[in-house]
Amino acid sequence: MNRRLILLLVFGLFYFKTFTAVLIFKAIEEKKLSLTQPIDKYFPAIKNSNKITVADLLSHRSRIHNFTNDEEYSKWSTTKKSGEELLTIITKGGSDFEPGSRAAYSSSNFVLLSFILQKIYNKEYAELLKGRILDPSDLKNTYIGKRIDVKNKESNSYSFVGSWKKEPETDMSVKVSIMEANEI
Repeated sequence: MNRRLILLLVFGLFYFKTFTAVLIFKAIEEKKLSLTQPIDKYFPAIKNSNKITVADLLSHRSRIHNFTNDEEYSKWSTTKKSGEELLTIITKGGSDFEPGSRAAYSSSNFVLLSFILQKIYNKEYAELLKGRILDPSDLKNTYIGKRIDVKNKESNSYSFVGSWKKEPETDMSVKVSIMEANEI
């Protein structure tokens, strides 16, 4: 394994979800959480939250709408969002199908899981990640990213539609929303 792995955490993607899942299973091992636990304790305003479990969030079977699919996402994703604002966006997004009836990818699920972790440990996500995964694994160059800095060999995102076009940078608060414990 390359211990010099740098995750600029284009973090709203694969690595955020992997680390979040690991943290959730650590919480389960510590009996702070259960896979079968409904999420209504944390998110009573989310439709059917009494039927949606932690396992549903992890397996993308919650039915919670993926906020990154919203038409307006590209307009607001470049500006800082509080945890409460992101929770409101997720709640207003509603649901796409009956919980547990099928699977559909949703970034909303993992944002909600990160909020649950922050609530049960009363710590910010970055602190949980560092203290429970990065430091014990000696991953010194893995961190939650900041604004992209190409001088540090970091890369912008581009899309190709006839030619390469630089994409607007998503604000890190949208990718890894930090919600104060008293906000949930």
